[in-house]
Amino acid sequence: MLWANFMHIYQPPDQKRFIIDAVVREAYRPIISILMDNPQARITMSIVGLLLKKLDTEGYRDVIDGLKTLVSRGQIELTAGTMYHPFLPKLPDSEIVRQINLNNESQHFYFGSAYQPQGFYSPEAGYSYRVMEIAHSFGYRWTIVDEIAYSGFLSRRGYDFQHTPGFYSGGLDLERIVGTVSGAGKGKTEKRRFVDYSKLYSIRGLHGFLVNFRERVISDALASGQITTPEQFLEVLKPEMTKKRYLLTGTDGEAYGHHQKGLDHVLGQLYWRKALETVTISELPQHFPVAEEVEPIPSTWGTSEEEVAARNYYARWHHIDNELHDKQWALTDLAIHAVTSGTAKRKTVSAEARKMLDEALYSCHYWWASARPWWSIELIERGARSLADVVAVAEGYTGGIREVEKKKEDKGRAGKALRLYQDIVFTAFDWLRTEKVWDLSHLHK
Repeated sequence: MLWANFMHIYQPPDQKRFIIDAVVREAYRPIISILMDNPQARITMSIVGLLLKKLDTEGYRDVIDGLKTLVSRGQIELTAGTMYHPFLPKLPDSEIVRQINLNNESQHFYFGSAYQPQGFYSPEAGYSYRVMEIAHSFGYRWTIVDEIAYSGFLSRRGYDFQHTPGFYSGGLDLERIVGTVSGAGKGKTEKRRFVDYSKLYSIRGLHGFLVNFRERVISDALASGQITTPEQFLEVLKPEMTKKRYLLTGTDGEAYGHHQKGLDHVLGQLYWRKALETVTISELPQHFPVAEEVEPIPSTWGTSEEEVAARNYYARWHHIDNELHDKQWALTDLAIHAVTSGTAKRKTVSAEARKMLDEALYSCHYWWASARPWWSIELIERGARSLADVVAVAEGYTGGIREVEKKKEDKGRAGKALRLYQDIVFTAFDWLRTEKVWDLSHLHK
């Protein structure tokens, strides 16, 4: 078994300084130190361009320097991605291209010629064929998505989770995975196909563009803190370790020490013991054949089997039965149109609105409105306010949506943005008042 470990690191545009400080101290610096101490260890990493800028301007240049050293040593393979972490399947082509270009500029600025990405990561592992067509047009050779994109089903495979009681993965209890996903249960399983990790896959129609499937059950075991020792991790893998195959894990880099205390030490011990040979994702074709063309299902890292069956592919960012999401995306579309329609009041205002829009498209505020089970009225409001401000500034209200409100403007795009912003906030409070948030969060399994 070869281990290709993928990490994605990101902080939102409005992240508090004390949180960034904690993430740097607890995750970013430890990861760099671990890799420096284990020169044989290799990972693939997606770094959002905005994070590099924040690390630079807020006094964490040592993190950038450490990452640059590891990239030059071949221990970190960088992927292409986006500047501000938007949810790409919901954006028009022009915004996707712009986000990729902005990110490339940032990566080249900080990493120079060492930035030579072969792969592309779509934030939240948000997959659509259209997004990958665009990535392919940039010359990238592969992407990483969740394994549910292969056939709509998740698999436990032969892993041994006896020593991880209460394990939880992507909305599915382990016993449920064992009973209805792996084929061990009573349900019909003859039509269920799972990823074969002894071979590689390409996307039909994209001329050799590879799609790499992240293993949900192992990745979530790491990200959720169920793996607490290197011995436990190796025990889980033991039934599969002698097979000629690869393990592809994908998590937020912040999981290693920040979200999960001690997970950085587990990672360090695994590398120090040389328990598994590590490779980058781009090195996988040197070891395994590209043997199947596939048509991946629209999905994210958290899409469940039930959501695939209901064609509710992007439930955490636009659930088919979530009026808050509908209003958020209506405001998003309005903001994009206000900036790109060519009718912004003045050129300088238009440039400012353009920059504001780039940042406001970040994916977090939609996620916090899912209520299945994640919810934050503060972050919902913050995201809606940022989008409404984009419209207001594009329409000449330099004071943002607050100026629109003070002037009692109720017509045109600015008036519509104000109504949508207020509607989002009022609806969110209604959900709290009527306990809808509680009800929805308990539907999440």
